[in-house]
Amino acid sequence: MYSHEASSLKVNRLWILKLKTYELGSVMTKQPNSDSTATPVSKATETFGQRVRARREALGLSQEKLADLCELHWSYVGQIERGRRNLTLHNILILAAGLQVDPAELVQGLPAPKPEERKRTGPA
Repeated sequence: MYSHEASSLKVNRLWILKLKTYELGSVMTKQPNSDSTATPVSKATETFGQRVRARREALGLSQEKLADLCELHWSYVGQIERGRRNLTLHNILILAAGLQVDPAELVQGLPAPKPEERKRTGPA
């Protein structure tokens, strides 16, 4: 078995003998240091995500159904609910529409991020 690290996924490659030919099979496994164990970006994103989840559950929607309604990827909705995404205004408006709620209800009273929470990850 040959193992290769690729970002946060571990790729295992297996050689399988089949009718005197060789096939390469790949198995993708999540590493323990994945996004699901990461901390929220800020208190504001954590609170926003909790509000999204509460409203989604009150409507009886799955993450997948909400994602379909909003034309977003289901994993992105999960990251939002865990506070792992800092949304754009457009995505806040799209989510609010999918949740049938005024966007103000999702952002009202959110604390401003602390300086250490405002680190830029992209180009200036």
